[in-house]
Amino acid sequence: MPGAPPEGTPAGTTQQDPGGYRARFEAALNAMVDGLIIIDQWGRIEVFNPAAERIFGYRAAEVIGRNVKMLMPEPWQGEHDRYLRNYLRTGVPRIIGIGREAQGLRKDGTVFPLDIAIGEARGERMQFVGIVRDISWRKNAEAAIRAREAELRLIIDNAPAGIFMADGLCRIRTVNPEFCRLCGRAQGVLLGMHFADLVAAEDRGIVDEMRQAAQRASQPDTQDVRIRRPDGGLTPCSLHCSYTVQDGQPLFVAQVLDRSSELMMEQQVREQRDRLAHVGRLSTMGEMASGIAHEITQPLTAIATYAQAARRMLARGAQGAQDFEEALEQIARQAERAGDIIQRLRGFMRREEIRSELVDINEQLRAVIRFADVDLRHHYTRVELALAPDLPPVQADAVQLQQVALNFIRNAVDAMAEVPPGERVIAIRSARGPGAAIEFSVTDRGPGVSPGDVERLFAPFFTTKAHGIGLGLSISGSIVAAFGGRTWYSEHEGGGAEFHVSLPVAQPVEHE
Repeated sequence: MPGAPPEGTPAGTTQQDPGGYRARFEAALNAMVDGLIIIDQWGRIEVFNPAAERIFGYRAAEVIGRNVKMLMPEPWQGEHDRYLRNYLRTGVPRIIGIGREAQGLRKDGTVFPLDIAIGEARGERMQFVGIVRDISWRKNAEAAIRAREAELRLIIDNAPAGIFMADGLCRIRTVNPEFCRLCGRAQGVLLGMHFADLVAAEDRGIVDEMRQAAQRASQPDTQDVRIRRPDGGLTPCSLHCSYTVQDGQPLFVAQVLDRSSELMMEQQVREQRDRLAHVGRLSTMGEMASGIAHEITQPLTAIATYAQAARRMLARGAQGAQDFEEALEQIARQAERAGDIIQRLRGFMRREEIRSELVDINEQLRAVIRFADVDLRHHYTRVELALAPDLPPVQADAVQLQQVALNFIRNAVDAMAEVPPGERVIAIRSARGPGAAIEFSVTDRGPGVSPGDVERLFAPFFTTKAHGIGLGLSISGSIVAAFGGRTWYSEHEGGGAEFHVSLPVAQPVEHE
C-alpha cells in the first residue's frame, strides 16, 4: 500500500522515523508538566512545549525562531546575549548545568518567579535545553507564611499576657517580652530554665499537676500561681497551659496573666463594699433611732426610780433590808437590759474586716429579729417565722447577712406605715432552694412595688422613700453577690412585696 511503512515496522513509526522516536518525543513534550524550551547556540528558540505555552502565555508559533531573551525581564534580557557569547568563548558556565530561581516575562507583561534548569546538548550542532517551572504559587505561599509568622510574632511580642513554650519537662524554649517583664529576667536567662523554678515553692506542685493534666486532657487548664522575682517578691498570676506535639516532641504552650491589678481592684471593691455596708448600717440605725432611744430610756428610767427609792430608804433609816436588796437587784437587772441593747447595737454598728465563715441562716434570722424587736414593737409590727429545720450552713459574713435581712425588715416596716397597726405583719421564711442553695424571704402586707420601679429596685441611689438615700437594696445585693448568691423581688400573691435571697450551700472541706 503506497505510503505504508515496510512490513515489520512498529506502529507509530515511519520510514523517515523508523524507530518512532519523533512521535514518542512529541508525546513526552506534550505530557510534561514543566515547560521545556530548546534553543540553538545563538539563543533562538527551536522547541516550545505546551507547558511552556501555558506558563508564558505564548503559542509556540509566536516564539519559534525568536531570541529566548524575549521571555526574560530586565536586566536579564539585556545581558542574555553577552552571557551566551562568553560561555561559547570561554566554556565557563554561569547557569548552565545549575538549577536556580529566576524570573520570567509573560506575554501580558507580567513578571513571575520560576525555577529553571539549563543543560547543554552537543550533537551535530550545539543546543541548550531549559526546563522551567512556574513557582508563583510557592512564592505566594511562602510570602503568606512569612507575613503570618511576622504577624504572629508581632502579636506575641506585644501581647499583654506573658507567653512561653516549653518542652516535655517544662524547660522553657521560647518567651515573649511580657513574660520576661513578669519574671524580671532577660530572655537569655529564661531560656532553658524549668518553669517550676520560677514559681513560689508552695506552687510548684500546682505546675507539675498542670503539666500532667495537660498531657491527659484536650482542654487547657488554668490555675493561679505566684511568679518569683529576682528581688524575692511574688507576682500573683493566672497560668493557662495547653499541650501539643510538634515534630514528634511534646510541647507546652502557656499564657501567664499578671493578676496584681485585678487583685488590687478586688480588694478595693471589697473595701468599698464594706464602707457602703457600714454607711447602710448607719442609715438603718438612723431610721431606728427613735425606737432604740425609747427602749433604752425605759431601763434607765427604772434605774433612776429604784435608785431614788433606795436613797429614801437610807434617808428614813429604814430597817427593811429585803426591800433595799430588791431595789438594788432591779437596778442591776435594768442596767443589764440597757447594756444588752447597747451591746447588740455596737455589734451591728462595728466596722470589722469582712469574714467568710460557716453561717446558719436560721440563727442569723432569729438574731436579726431580736435586734429589730425594739423597732418592730415601736411600729406595732408582728413577725411570723417559718424557718425550715436542719438547713445546711452557707459561706458568708454573719454581720453582713444580718444587715441584708434587717434592710428587708426595715423596708417592710416602712412599706406598712399606712396599714392599720393590727394588720402589720412581716413573714420571714427559710427553705432549701433549687440545687445546692438555701433561700430566705421577707414578705410584708404593704402596697407592693409599682411595675415601673421593679427593674431599678437594686440600683444604687434608687429609692421610693421620701427621705431615703437608695443604698439599702443595692448594698444588700452586692453583699449577697460577694458570697456567690443572688437577690430578687417578687409580688406576693396576697398583696405586698416579697424580697428573696439565695446562697449556695457551703462546700465541705476535704481533709487529707
